[in-house]
Amino acid sequence: MSTNTEKYLKDNRHLLDVEHPDDDAIWSKIQERDIEAQQESQKKKVIFLVSRTFRRIAASVIILLALSYIAIDLTVGISIRNENYLSQLSTEYGKNRAEHFNARRYCHNRYR
Repeated sequence: MSTNTEKYLKDNRHLLDVEHPDDDAIWSKIQERDIEAQQESQKKKVIFLVSRTFRRIAASVIILLALSYIAIDLTVGISIRNENYLSQLSTEYGKNRAEHFNARRYCHNRYR
């Protein structure tokens, strides 16, 4: 059966090869696809650059916030450490203060 088909194709090849592809149409399609691919890659580059810029800005803001927190923490911590309490100025004031807090603690625990 395949021999009959092969024989028919060999004998009638000139009748079957009537259509040829249009080279201009093929190249125009290829060029259209190439142009579309270039446009998409340019869009992706723009999006990538925008997201890259956004990430840099976000990282800068985070760094600035962290540094400002550290600076505030250091300045407030130093000012708290430099405060003079009455107990540091006089031992008598320190004893009175300790008695006062002990009395408050006792009353608080008693009426709880």
